[in-house]
Amino acid sequence: MANPSPPCVLTFAGTDPSSGAGLQADILTFASIGCHPLSVVTAITAQDTVGVEGVLAMDAEWVNDQARAILEDVQISAFKLGLLGSVENIAVIAEIMADYPDVPLLIDPTLTSGRGDDLSNDEMMEAMTTLLFPQATLITPNSLEARRLAFADSDNEIAHTSLDESAARLLAMGSEYVLITGTHERTLEVTNTLYGENQLIKSYQWERLVGSYHGSGCTLTSAIAACLAHGLTMEEAVAEAQEQKISGLYAITPDIENTNLLLAKVEAALQGGANVLQYRNKLASHKLKTQQARALLPLCRQYNVPLIINDSVKLCLTLDADGVHLGADDGNLAEVRARIGDDKILGASCYNRFDLALSAQQAGVDYVAFGACFASGTKPNAVVASLNLFRQAQTQLAVPTVAIGGITLENASQVIQAGACAIAVINALFATVDVKTTSEKFTQLF
Repeated sequence: MANPSPPCVLTFAGTDPSSGAGLQADILTFASIGCHPLSVVTAITAQDTVGVEGVLAMDAEWVNDQARAILEDVQISAFKLGLLGSVENIAVIAEIMADYPDVPLLIDPTLTSGRGDDLSNDEMMEAMTTLLFPQATLITPNSLEARRLAFADSDNEIAHTSLDESAARLLAMGSEYVLITGTHERTLEVTNTLYGENQLIKSYQWERLVGSYHGSGCTLTSAIAACLAHGLTMEEAVAEAQEQKISGLYAITPDIENTNLLLAKVEAALQGGANVLQYRNKLASHKLKTQQARALLPLCRQYNVPLIINDSVKLCLTLDADGVHLGADDGNLAEVRARIGDDKILGASCYNRFDLALSAQQAGVDYVAFGACFASGTKPNAVVASLNLFRQAQTQLAVPTVAIGGITLENASQVIQAGACAIAVINALFATVDVKTTSEKFTQLF
């Protein structure tokens, strides 16, 4: 029987008043993946969304007292370390970690802010590499930090070394795995690379977003820690933490034969903030489905929204759509996952059954859908799904949940408050006079 309580993840980190990074970002990330967040403050920072103006390290005794108090009371499923503040703090935390050798330890070695403000000195780096890295399950430096940590004894090597060489050195320091993130490299795509057992395990390529962001390293490491706390393997956790998450308004197309009208309505929904689009037309021929889905794909690409195909794995692969959603009778989920690969989104309808959700997660889905949550005009004979399913999912599932069935602007807040990550809407969105405004109203509920 699954544990009714969410796994607890403890972060040691500095504060960030903007919540884009640091302790606040860790807490938000843990909670979003169904973990109970715990925290130890290592430093207080003065910063905004652009950079760090100052750091006040906590006294090491206070760090120790904070940690020991919570550790004597709560069982921890994973540790995450961020900005640690001082050599003394690093030494104290290393002693604490030594008492919990079986709990995964993830380290985001925060050497600088996103803007480049120094957050660690040479003494802190040496303490980190000698006291903490030998105990680490995973360290997650960006490419600049990886080179700096690996070749701290040779400034000439830092600028010329490869990331593979850096990873080899970092693994030799004792960490079981190293994930080097590539946001600081001058490449068209962002490449994150996982190393372990003295070899490259897997590289992950992602489209580089326009603009500059801080806190991506904090969030990624926290997400991996949360996934490990849920029992995923390291490779599974790293992949899951990087996947595009299903959240917000999940728009499902209505049965419209006129493709131009369909495109106009969908674009209005995307302009209003819909985060996901599922193409579904139960009345269309295979030819029309192919035509409409093919027409929707570039529109979704334009708005950076994934296009998920309902029921048809074949159509998804033919068009190279972003994913597929399947019902209970649409195929074996594990076989479909193997067929479409890890890069595409796989969703599953679980109706009113939590056991189906647990099985779907085990099979490798990216989200599960429960419904009908309310009386549905699209499926009047659908089973009724209790909102308690979403509350249960918050503690027992690592994948997002989607609420579907009879959802309107009037009742959507009920499923969101119950814990649904996304709401799937058809008629209450596309049957309205002003689809864009309706989409905006749904989006504002989150």
